[in-house]
Amino acid sequence: MAVIDNIIRIMNQKGITAYKLEKETGINAATFTHWKSGTQPSADKLEKIIEYMKVSPNEIFGYQSDSFLTENEQELLEQFRKLSERDQIKFIGRIEEFTKERGNQK
Repeated sequence: MAVIDNIIRIMNQKGITAYKLEKETGINAATFTHWKSGTQPSADKLEKIIEYMKVSPNEIFGYQSDSFLTENEQELLEQFRKLSERDQIKFIGRIEEFTKERGNQK
């Protein structure tokens, strides 16, 4: 699968339109057309997309690095990535508290 196909698949999964991606990253819509025609994205543009969509390079290149995760773990990771960095830190703290509480109940 081509990189552009993976980008489009991820955009669809995350509900990101081409217009929104263009506005948020500054990558011109014509660039996407070139990619669809077979031109490979430059590293700087891929970096912008990876940062904006909060995905790993492995996801963009189609490597299944997360395939060892269960469905629940994958869902948790997907939801976690939607949070701001500050909220991610808060969430980690809450999970740590929850697991400590559960550990004491055993």
